Amino acid sequence: MEHQKGWSMDDEELTGSEAALTVENPTVESPSCPVEKEEQKRAFDDLNDRFLRLVADFENFKRRTARERESVVALANERFAVDMLEVVDNLDRALKSGMTANIFITTGVRKAVLALPASAIITSGADKFVFVDNGSSKSVKTPVTVGITAEDGRVEIVSGLKAGDKVVTYGNN
Repeated sequence: MEHQKGWSMDDEELTGSEAALTVENPTVESPSCPVEKEEQKRAFDDLNDRFLRLVADFENFKRRTARERESVVALANERFAVDMLEVVDNLDRALKSGMTANIFITTGVRKAVLALPASAIITSGADKFVFVDNGSSKSVKTPVTVGITAEDGRVEIVSGLKAGDKVVTYGNN
């Protein structure tokens, strides 16, 4: 294996996904004094030891984060299962074939329109009308065209009335 900047990886000692990493002594000018050579050897050994410890720390970090990730997933699965228990326990209360429900779906909102309680509108076949008080003792039957119905039961009057008309909402024959 070619050496570059004094670092190498021993291919012969690879085991699984881990490799034994070593730092080879870089080629430098040989010191003239044996004491200097010994100091360099100790410095090299110290750096090599620090490097190997760093590699081991990193491997431990990877294993620890993998365990933490597994525990987070397990906790999320547990919470999901607990939430699902409530749903499963109430399946017998769910809508069944033949059951009905009344719902209101808001399809539009209109402001500043004439609206009456649904009870004031009388339906006869396809015709709709209201009774308008004209100030005399009798009310006048007035045909109206209706629009949308609000959630509170009020019905939009599209035509047939004008603002200020007094409509009978309850009465006797």
